[in-house]
Amino acid sequence: WNLVFMQYERGAGDGKEDFPILGDLPSKNIDTGLGLERLAMILQGVQNMYETDTLRVVMDKATELTGVRYG
Repeated sequence: WNLVFMQYERGAGDGKEDFPILGDLPSKNIDTGLGLERLAMILQGVQNMYETDTLRVVMDKATELTGVRYG
């Protein structure tokens, strides 16, 4: 995972390094980059995100429409 530590509010700028720090954010946090679909996969104990409860419905409909089953 890619950890992003968010702690400063930055102003507008042109280049990668040209964004002035305006001050601290009111609430500092860490974005792990885990993603909701990956978290759902882990919590539901499935092998991939296409087997999670939210995407299973989509995959089942795709199978119905195409006649091709996933996996």
